[in-house]
Amino acid sequence: GLNAVLDIDGVDLHVFKCPEVRPKQLLDELDAKERRLIELRYFEEKTQTQTAQILDMSQVQVSRLEKRILGSMRKKCILQR
Repeated sequence: GLNAVLDIDGVDLHVFKCPEVRPKQLLDELDAKERRLIELRYFEEKTQTQTAQILDMSQVQVSRLEKRILGSMRKKCILQR
């Protein structure tokens, strides 16, 4: 489930000293498309190409959106210090 994820894109949330920020809390702040992308990539272990096909996007769009989402999640962790 969503609560089980502590390592997103190789970034353990504890690295940012924000264990009080639950991954589910971060995911709940995403819009539906962003959340679905993260679910596909990290919970269903789909490739960017597979994710792109499911979301009717290009692989490049998936890559850029994923990078933006993960950057935003990292910033939220850092701001919780």
